[in-house]
Amino acid sequence: MSTVEARATAEAREPGVRSKSNSPRQIPVVGVVTEDEDAQSALKPMDLNRVIKLLEETDKADLEEKQLKAVKILVQNYQNGFPLRDLVQIFKILNLCAGKIGHQPHFIESAYSILKLCGLPFLKKKVSDEITYAEDTANSIALLGDLMKVPSSELRIQICKCIVDFYHAEPPKKHIPGYQQASSSYKIQMAEVGGLAKTMVQSLTLLDNQLVEKLWVLKALQHLSTSEVNCTLMMQAQAASSICAHLNDPDPSGQLLFRSSEILWNLLEKSPKEEIIRQLSNLECLLALKEIFKHLFMRGFSHYDRQLRNDILVITTIIAQNPEAPMIECGFTRDLILFATFNEVKSQNPLVKGLKLSNSYEDFELKKLLFNIIVILCKDLPTVQLLIDGKVVLALFTYVKKPEKHKIIEWSAAQYEELQLHAIATLSSVAPLLIEEYMLCQGNARILAFLEWCESEDSFFSHGNSFHGTGGRGNKFAHMRYTLRLLRAMVYLQDETVNNDLCEKRTIQQLIDTKKPLFTSFQEEQNIMPLPADCPTVAVMDVAENIRAKIYAVLGKLDFENLPGLSAEDFVTLCIIHRYLDFKIGEIWNEIYEEIKLEKLRPVTTDKSILEAITTASENIGKMVASLQSEMIESQARQDIQNEQRVYAKIQATHKQRDLANKSWENFLARTSNAKNLKKAKRLQEKAIESSRYNERPPNAIFHQTDIKGLNTTVPSGRVVTLESTPARLVGGPLADTDIALKKLPIRGGALQRVKAVKIIDEPKKNVLT
Repeated sequence: MSTVEARATAEAREPGVRSKSNSPRQIPVVGVVTEDEDAQSALKPMDLNRVIKLLEETDKADLEEKQLKAVKILVQNYQNGFPLRDLVQIFKILNLCAGKIGHQPHFIESAYSILKLCGLPFLKKKVSDEITYAEDTANSIALLGDLMKVPSSELRIQICKCIVDFYHAEPPKKHIPGYQQASSSYKIQMAEVGGLAKTMVQSLTLLDNQLVEKLWVLKALQHLSTSEVNCTLMMQAQAASSICAHLNDPDPSGQLLFRSSEILWNLLEKSPKEEIIRQLSNLECLLALKEIFKHLFMRGFSHYDRQLRNDILVITTIIAQNPEAPMIECGFTRDLILFATFNEVKSQNPLVKGLKLSNSYEDFELKKLLFNIIVILCKDLPTVQLLIDGKVVLALFTYVKKPEKHKIIEWSAAQYEELQLHAIATLSSVAPLLIEEYMLCQGNARILAFLEWCESEDSFFSHGNSFHGTGGRGNKFAHMRYTLRLLRAMVYLQDETVNNDLCEKRTIQQLIDTKKPLFTSFQEEQNIMPLPADCPTVAVMDVAENIRAKIYAVLGKLDFENLPGLSAEDFVTLCIIHRYLDFKIGEIWNEIYEEIKLEKLRPVTTDKSILEAITTASENIGKMVASLQSEMIESQARQDIQNEQRVYAKIQATHKQRDLANKSWENFLARTSNAKNLKKAKRLQEKAIESSRYNERPPNAIFHQTDIKGLNTTVPSGRVVTLESTPARLVGGPLADTDIALKKLPIRGGALQRVKAVKIIDEPKKNVLT
């Protein structure tokens, strides 16, 4: 376009200017403006103080009509927006109109019209007006929150619409000469300075039974809560608890729950999180969240309902981090555990009867969120019993198994893999608290079986999409990593039952595992990288870094087998030392193979088969050494068991002899202290004697009597002694005091008389039976 044509086009855009072109194809453009439109585009000066004075008057006739007319003229004059310099007076007029509504309902329309214009962008005459009138603007906007006290539904809704327009401002209908629109964010900033968000939260207490007005206030707060300043102001007005407590209020439209949850999200993200959690950690809020979540979990089928359900669960998870939150008292913990495990552990609870989860993204996220909240809930010790009742350990262990092929499940392969890793990670936090349930579920056996699958060569293509699957795409590294973490968490408890069970299941032998028997921390820190042929690799440098090679050389001279005085543990160590050279050669060949991969070289078929054969041979040597070590340990264990059994047999024999001696002594005491037992023993003795005799006496046989007449004992007898009692004359009778009797002897004039000597009877010739 030429300069002349451009100038002509620019002139055509001005009103009342006709443009002509040399080209016959162009149509002349004519701008025509009527007198009414021209009047509307101009901002006529108006005495606002006179309007204020008129509204303040109360004792004149036809005053209301004049006042309404004055306000109507004001609205017509400022229909394209209010200048910043006039805001103080205009909002004072608005306040006066609102104050008259109670007795003069016609002023509702006047206040409504002014509020509608407040939604338009403010106008500035100078660039500096935004700064000059900042305080007046902030105070004026703050007045909107105070006007919510006016008992007018129409007015309250318009105030909320006005606030929403701050964030969706429409440009003025006409351009006003001499004025320009204030910046789009100016109103939002002034609302923050004036504290509008705080007064809007406080207005919720006035709208308990007025659903429409409440929804509009929540919509306004939803927009206001997008800034950190407003969220802090709302927090000071206890917005979190006020909004959360009414989540379950009746609302056919569903907007109340949606807008409230959005506000709670913003408060948690943009204001001090700890204070918001404290406000939500009360029984009333948690009961509301519980009922909403249960309703959405059981009856929410739409995409929107499932998203909202997950949002509520995330908010609940954040609250559950506070140990003082009454999660158990309100019954929320029990329900969450039920929802987290109902798919794995069949339950007859009516809440989940007939309930199923789909493989949709929302339900998949829900399952992960439920696993996550279990980890948080288990930090509160009173939750442990609920975890036991809910069979959480058993439910999580259903994922600790290799993926079954040709089985119809509700999750896709990638989803199931992520849930599997998440479940194992959850077990690392839950299982140490529930050792008994862990053992009842045979936790050690399940973990070791899964670990064996992780290190097997079973074809498995993992997706590695999730956080837990990092580094595990196309392999089982992620599964192995989380399984070992779970095993470490259980061993760290130092529980004797768990550790003994692990030892009995040959855990140590399984973990040794055979591919890198000499791998050290030094080699782990040094990544394999391609090097020139004359440069030593990490495996070669390791020979100089430690004394393994020297130990191998010394023991090679001493012989590895004929070393007396060594224990089984020593021979286990010697097995590795004996094969040190083979292991080191295999390690070097493995480095060569890895360097070829890094250099993106592909060996020919023959070389590749040789490399694989060398690697396999090295692994076979490792397996052979591990097997030999296991045999040595088992042989030593069997020998220890045999030695232990010999000691036990010796101890048992000693105890048996002691028991027999004790029993013999008890029988002896029974016979000597109880006449009935003595007679019984006598009868048994006689019966034994009679049973040993011949039934028929042989001819010419001499019979010897074996019974001793008058004998009342069944024990072996020695010499029979007859004792005569001391004469009574010496002791003074049975009741005499021996000491007194001795003292009286000298007085009687006689010495002690000699007692008759003890008469010894010869040993009986006849046998005495015991």
